[in-house]
Amino acid sequence: MKEGVPLNPLFAAVMSAVTSGRRTCPKCGKTHTVSPLKKKQAVPCKFCGSLIPASSEGKKS
Repeated sequence: MKEGVPLNPLFAAVMSAVTSGRRTCPKCGKTHTVSPLKKKQAVPCKFCGSLIPASSEGKKS
């Protein structure tokens, strides 16, 4: 890809959805897209402020 050429917005949206996780708030039930950098961290809900725990994907019990 050439430098300085902007990404197609549709392609950027698809890549963002694929590379990031989705979590549902346990309190209000809203779904959020979470950055891959915060995959193993609890994040605050954008609507009610409660903490959404890290996903349990990939964890062995």
